[in-house]
Amino acid sequence: MDIKERELLISGIFSSLLFFTISALIGGKKLIKKIFLLPHSEKLILFCFFLGFLTALTLFLIYESKGKFRKLFPKEILSVVKYTSLPTWLFIMTIASLSEEILFRGTLQPIIGIILTNLIFGFLHYLAEKRFVFMGIVAFLFGILNSFIYKWTGVLAYPIIVHLSHNFFSTVFLRLKER
Repeated sequence: MDIKERELLISGIFSSLLFFTISALIGGKKLIKKIFLLPHSEKLILFCFFLGFLTALTLFLIYESKGKFRKLFPKEILSVVKYTSLPTWLFIMTIASLSEEILFRGTLQPIIGIILTNLIFGFLHYLAEKRFVFMGIVAFLFGILNSFIYKWTGVLAYPIIVHLSHNFFSTVFLRLKER
């Protein structure tokens, strides 16, 4: 593991622990019940998995358009996805997806609502991606989708599945493209 990969791993773990801590402090015992409420429908699990695939495919096709949209994608995050070792990236991707959904959908959404929650979600992605406005807008819209899934089902596991699936397929598309 090189120095950049180690720094990425440490920052991923740190930010996820921070999100988990904030969630625990705000959500308390109610949040624990939400986290461990398991999905109850195989069809909904597949639907959420497919939604994650579709959102990743849509972004990948926009990226592949090679026109003015390609410039909207931050090269830094693309290189991180492509060149970080797969086990490290899958670990970071998993803990990030879990901690973000627990904090934003499970903790903040019931308190401050869908729009404000996702404005914060989008803004943090905007900052994380070196101020790429496009990524903030995409994160905001993706968060809205996950918020409605959570509101519709009442089960936090479903937006987590969408988020994990989206990140997984984004990784697959970007890594296969480089072959």
